[in-house]
Amino acid sequence: LIAALSVLAVASASITVNQTSATTYDVIVDDAVWLTSYDTFFTMNGKVYATGDGTLTPNATLTTSGFDATGSFERTAFTFNEVPVEIFARVYENHVVFGQIFLEDIHNTSNGDFDTVCSSFPSFDFSHAPATFTDMGVVAYKSDMMGDGVHAYNWTDAAKEAGSGMEYSAPMVIFRKDMARSLVISAFSNFMIHNVENKDQPMLKYGVMGTATMIPKGFTIETVIVASQGIQDAMVDWGDVMLAQYGREREAYKRDYTLNTLGYSTDNGAYYYYQTEPNKNYEDTILDVYDYAQQESIPYHYILLDSWWYYQDPSSKAVTIWDARPDVFPHGLDYLFNKTGWYQQLHNRYWSSNSPYATANGGKYDFIMDGTYAVPTEQSFWEELLMNKSKSGAINYEQDWLDDEYNKMSIMHENVTFARQWLMQMGQAAEHQGQTIQYCMSHPRHILQALEVPAVTNARASGDYHPGNSQWDTTRTAIFGWAVGVAPSKDNFWSTPYQSGTHYGNTTAELRNRLQAAVSILTTGPVCPSDKVGASNAALIRTMITQDGMLLQPDLPARALDRVFVHEAFGTDGIDGVVAATTVTHGPVVTTYLVAADVKTATTVSVTELGYDSDATLRYFEVNTTKNINTFDSNTPLAIPACGEIDFNYFVITPVLANGWSFIGETDKWVTASKRRFSGLTSSDDEIRVKVTGVSGEDVTVAFVNKDNAVVSGVCTVGNTNTVEASVDLATEAVSCY
Repeated sequence: LIAALSVLAVASASITVNQTSATTYDVIVDDAVWLTSYDTFFTMNGKVYATGDGTLTPNATLTTSGFDATGSFERTAFTFNEVPVEIFARVYENHVVFGQIFLEDIHNTSNGDFDTVCSSFPSFDFSHAPATFTDMGVVAYKSDMMGDGVHAYNWTDAAKEAGSGMEYSAPMVIFRKDMARSLVISAFSNFMIHNVENKDQPMLKYGVMGTATMIPKGFTIETVIVASQGIQDAMVDWGDVMLAQYGREREAYKRDYTLNTLGYSTDNGAYYYYQTEPNKNYEDTILDVYDYAQQESIPYHYILLDSWWYYQDPSSKAVTIWDARPDVFPHGLDYLFNKTGWYQQLHNRYWSSNSPYATANGGKYDFIMDGTYAVPTEQSFWEELLMNKSKSGAINYEQDWLDDEYNKMSIMHENVTFARQWLMQMGQAAEHQGQTIQYCMSHPRHILQALEVPAVTNARASGDYHPGNSQWDTTRTAIFGWAVGVAPSKDNFWSTPYQSGTHYGNTTAELRNRLQAAVSILTTGPVCPSDKVGASNAALIRTMITQDGMLLQPDLPARALDRVFVHEAFGTDGIDGVVAATTVTHGPVVTTYLVAADVKTATTVSVTELGYDSDATLRYFEVNTTKNINTFDSNTPLAIPACGEIDFNYFVITPVLANGWSFIGETDKWVTASKRRFSGLTSSDDEIRVKVTGVSGEDVTVAFVNKDNAVVSGVCTVGNTNTVEASVDLATEAVSCY
């Protein structure tokens, strides 16, 4: 349907949308057809009007050009004789936006199936791969927890396995095996009702969810395709388009207090999740946790209080009153805050139809009821709810059970605007009350909706933690989260293997405690140990923080390397296991942190795969086995041995500078060169100098590597200004502090 759109460059590629007949179109990349259109249809008054059977026929055509938040575009639009709908395509420098605009109210649109669409444009034939290529793969984000069901498929399997509907409408990356070119397809607007259907046949149909009962005049729904290369890079380029469209800053989440400081958790998997100390209530138990943390110099700044603290319906477990029960906190949340100084991250779940907040139950706020579930409809409800908790120390609102609230409330997928309104009201209230939001059990559509909700700073990115399980891998979901500026949260963890008396059972053990710590700090999300009183590994916890509990993080979350997806999609080549990397950049000095776990077959990683120039020489050491310094370059790649989860590998990689030396930073931290600790790094023929930040009186070890691959280090004490300068004289190899 797109008439003669121009060829546009994308990183030495070209993308076009070409009309082949009045109602068919192709998406072309590098002069090759990647996607071929399928049927366009709309449901109105209980009838489906489709181009495929001739019941939907084009009418007027309009071609314009313009400029918006994502760049200059050419726009081609069509209307139809049978339905009051306009479809359009806007073609930009590196992306195409397809859209549907409803010109009048249309009714009786539902087909009763939320895994389908009741309107379709664009749609693509997914039954065979582009003829030009033999090896095509697809990465499909799906299911809960930021799309934690993400999987890579070859093209044939993707047509059957990529998923359809409520839990599967998410970014999809179509890639060449050689990673030279890729496309990302996703919703571009009205994310909560936008759907993809790939249910009974290998076709991708994008449009309004099939359960929508009425679509109002002026309603618009859009789908975007972004051309790029690789998987990580493609998702970032796609994210750039999304962020520009919605005015969201990718790194804005870094201003969230809970993402900068060490927290303590009582979430599922925590020692004190629905368990207190013997013969004590939660108030006394948490105060004992506080006393123990002071004793061990573990500087927690906030505490996550999970669902055990508020009133729930005994049958449905839905929340009735979001206030502290007197048997849990006899003196209230403000007392806890005043005694500990710990801010609060407060959990909430789906609402009960028995909630006394609802007017139907004698309250003052309108709720929509659906069986045992309910959802508020008024902005004032959210404002009062969060304002009351801000007064008692709350700084983060965790909205859990997003999937249940969305799936089981019919209004969410029958009314095309309500689900968005629900999340927008929640987000606006959080902003007004000085709180941030963590999403939990979110579908991918919730993460996309966060583009319009600045208060959402992070979201759970893997399943619930349980001591000993393997939910630590957030490196695939982190690609999605980083793209749209939502930090991935790994959940809590035990810092020691064995903690007696747990209600999880006497055989429960966390033998991956070091891996849990390493991955947690590499997420750039929350870091929350959850130990029993008397059972913390304080030394391990301190590998992630400054003396006063500030997190020593990388610049961005650790993300799976592209070759991980290649192996998963094709079963050959690539990396069979979890290999992920992140960086810290100080001017020209880029330090890389690479974690490898559950690697079935030994592999290698090249300098260019890590983002360095092909002529770079890099130094590295593996943290768990040795501090010996080695080098690799384009001729000798980094060797990664086969390993499991307990014997995982963790590499610190730093470039050889022009003077032959290298900068490491703190060798006793997972992230040795974190910007929270170091800044202003300079290097000359005579010295390397760096500014060190910390708490007055804090001793910081600063390490460098000389030309002979020997570590040269010194201990600098932070001064009264909370900073100190450290330098190494390259001739004498003396480390000085100023």
